[in-house]
Amino acid sequence: MNTGELSRVQVICSNLAELLAIKTALEVFTKTGWFDKVNLIIKSDSANAVQWVNDPSSKPWVYWDVREFIDRFIMEIGEVRFTFACREINCLADAMAKVGIDRHCPFSACW
Repeated sequence: MNTGELSRVQVICSNLAELLAIKTALEVFTKTGWFDKVNLIIKSDSANAVQWVNDPSSKPWVYWDVREFIDRFIMEIGEVRFTFACREINCLADAMAKVGIDRHCPFSACW
C-alpha cells in the first residue's frame, strides 16, 4: 500500500479511507501559512478513526503504516484536536466525500 500519495480512490475499507483523509488534512495543513498561527481541529464522522488518533494504543496493527504518517504530522504540528461529528451534521464533508470517490486525483483546497 502506497501511503505517500493518494491516487484514485478504490473500494477500500471505510476505516482506512477515514485515516487517509486525516493524513491528507494534516499534510495540507503543514504546507499552509496557518501552520504556526492557529490550532488545528479535525472533525470526522468515523468514531473509529477519532478513537485511533486520540488513543494511539488502540490503533489496529493493519493500519500501522498510515498511523505512523499521522503520528509524524501530529508531532510536527504540535497540538491537533480530533473530534467526532455525525455524518448528518457534517453535510459539506459528506457531500465532498461522495463526489471525491469518482475523482481520478485527490481534491485539496486551501484558502
